[in-house]
Amino acid sequence: MLGKRRIQYEEELAHDPTNYDAWFSLARLEEDAYRSDRDDGQDAKPDRVREVYERAVANVPPATEKRYVFKGRIGNNRD
Repeated sequence: MLGKRRIQYEEELAHDPTNYDAWFSLARLEEDAYRSDRDDGQDAKPDRVREVYERAVANVPPATEKRYVFKGRIGNNRD
């Protein structure tokens, strides 16, 4: 299941690298996988989580598409 979801998010990001919902979902998926491995006593390394965040930050949207979070509400700069 982890592999399928990872592939799904990667495909979404290949189609639209500024899809931040997919970036956040992928980051949560990798964080959860890391925590699960660590809690199971496996030699968990945060490299995969770090790599997802670095890739997400590298995909900064144009100024007209930036989104902001206001008190739990997501909006864009056109609201």
